[in-house]
Amino acid sequence: MSWLGVNLNDSLGSLKGQLSNLTRQVLSEGLDDGEDNDTQVLVPRDHIKELESLCQLHKHELEECKQARAEVEERLHAADLHAAHQVNHLREQLHQREVRMTLHLPQLSYYASLCHSYILFGM
Repeated sequence: MSWLGVNLNDSLGSLKGQLSNLTRQVLSEGLDDGEDNDTQVLVPRDHIKELESLCQLHKHELEECKQARAEVEERLHAADLHAAHQVNHLREQLHQREVRMTLHLPQLSYYASLCHSYILFGM
């Protein structure tokens, strides 16, 4: 089950790296030399909207991953319970057969001695 956590952590690390890179790009670009202040403000706002959109997308992907992980864990738990039930059932069957065999041993021993006597003495 740890592989799912590792993949999720890798995905989160990748997401963090992408956001950090995009943030660095925005901050390093600064304001473009535009004609006036309105043009200069539009460039960073576009980058901010792009970042917000990317964040929302990654949040959605993260939620989907968390939901998928929870579903897989739930299925694994159900499979574990089923397997434990099957093991207990098989152990009970084995125990019942061992008890039946133990009960039949005296009869088998008696019949074996009769057969042996018949073979030896021709009775």
